[in-house]
Amino acid sequence: MRKLLVVIVLVALVILAGCAKKSAIKPPPDPSKAASMLERGRSFHEAERWNRAISVLSEFTMSYPFHDEIAEASFLLAESYYKGGQFDLAAIEYRRIAQRFPDSEFAERAELMVAESYFSASPRTDLDQSKTELALSYFRDFVTYHPRSEFVAQAEDGIRRCREKLAKKEYDVLRSYYRLGQYESVVLLAELIEEEFGGTSYVHKTQLLKAMAYLEIPDEAEKAKPILMALVEDSDDEDVLKDARKLLGKIE
Repeated sequence: MRKLLVVIVLVALVILAGCAKKSAIKPPPDPSKAASMLERGRSFHEAERWNRAISVLSEFTMSYPFHDEIAEASFLLAESYYKGGQFDLAAIEYRRIAQRFPDSEFAERAELMVAESYFSASPRTDLDQSKTELALSYFRDFVTYHPRSEFVAQAEDGIRRCREKLAKKEYDVLRSYYRLGQYESVVLLAELIEEEFGGTSYVHKTQLLKAMAYLEIPDEAEKAKPILMALVEDSDDEDVLKDARKLLGKIE
């Protein structure tokens, strides 16, 4: 009797396990629903309902990976992530498009948007700027590999934006050194900023702080005057001009 009971229990467990396994298996996607699903995704995207668009387009790309319009669906998904503020996910999706559909009409734009996504994901300048540096790398690569693209101007502007942001971070450090009275460090870092971030709006600000630091270092004050004179001559930053003229007036 006990053996029979054990057998019955084991059989029941096998049956239950089989039922559970069957219920876990999803039926294959219905090809006839692909067109309507993609159209729903497009509609949500056009209506700027980003979360709904992401939901539908994600399901489409997973269910119909070999559909004729999979490149478009993937691009709309990436764009929905980006415009919905999910920049890290957007970067992943855009990069996937560029790699998987290199000959599609969306590939070039997707490459550019990888950079834009990383730039948008980068935090304020007092925090880690690794994503800004990554964006800068992608923008530069785009210009290098697509010199005749219609998106080159945007990529070049992206390079400018990244360099401005990175320069601001270094300039903020420079100001901290000055406030702490570490004037020799100000001079050294200022020279690095001038070399690394030439052409940014922070170069003249940096040079002004460098001159101010020289004025505080014993026996180095005479090095401030030519810097200030050059700023008065060349700078178009009104605040820098005002401060440079004021300091020159005190020296002369």
